[in-house]
Amino acid sequence: MRKHLSQHSSKYLLTLIIIIAGVTVGMGYSLDQEYQTKFTKLDNQNTALRVSIDSLSEQLGLTTTELKSSIEGVESDLASTSESLAELSAVSGDFSGIIEDAVKGVVSVLTDKGQGSGAVYSDDGYIITNHHVIQNANEISVLFSNGRTADAVFLGADTINDVALLKVELDDLNELDFDESEVRIGEKVIAMGNPLGLSFSVTEGIVSAKGRIIKEGSAGLIQIDAPVNPGNSGGPLLNTQGEVVGIVNAKLQGYEGLGFAIPSEVVVSDINLILEQIAAQAESA
Repeated sequence: MRKHLSQHSSKYLLTLIIIIAGVTVGMGYSLDQEYQTKFTKLDNQNTALRVSIDSLSEQLGLTTTELKSSIEGVESDLASTSESLAELSAVSGDFSGIIEDAVKGVVSVLTDKGQGSGAVYSDDGYIITNHHVIQNANEISVLFSNGRTADAVFLGADTINDVALLKVELDDLNELDFDESEVRIGEKVIAMGNPLGLSFSVTEGIVSAKGRIIKEGSAGLIQIDAPVNPGNSGGPLLNTQGEVVGIVNAKLQGYEGLGFAIPSEVVVSDINLILEQIAAQAESA
């Protein structure tokens, strides 16, 4: 009886093995066929794309390289057109796009003695303001347009030109571009800052004069007719491309339309000198 059962079991086992083997081979063949089908379809699509490109090139009378060059030329023209539109908006007096970007690099400088404005010089935390804004201050902090605040450390200053450098422990700031070329009389400018504590205000005007000396020994200032008030000090003066051409630092009290700004060339030179002095002190320490 046991021998009979054993013979039947062997037959069933052999049959099962044959069935499993057949199924496995069938699945492998099916997957291989599916892969081949997808590969063939993809290859056909690539071939069709090459034919389309060659056909388009032929219709235009261009080689593939020339067609690619033409496409790149169109992209360049589109970028140039966008810049022209931005300039046209500026000429027409619409500074909204420029201000939207620039305001991220403007700060309110708050001290235990008063307040003023500042401009982000680099994305790793260096901020420019006027020396008179932070003079004699024991505590300094800055407020950004997004509501974020940070404590600031005074690093150095050119007291004659009224330029000061602060540092905050942040490394993701929106730095402003400084244009060190000479401004032109009659050029449109935008003053940004926090006059009278009214955060992130904007005023528009023109360059009225250049090289104005209001403090003996200092560099000549840019005279502007854009309205500035206490609190504007340290804020950026922008051109119609959104570049910083100066740092606002004074106005004649009792008069309207008589504001002044330190040229960017002077500001950047002073900041570089302060940074060099800091580096030298660090090396000698």
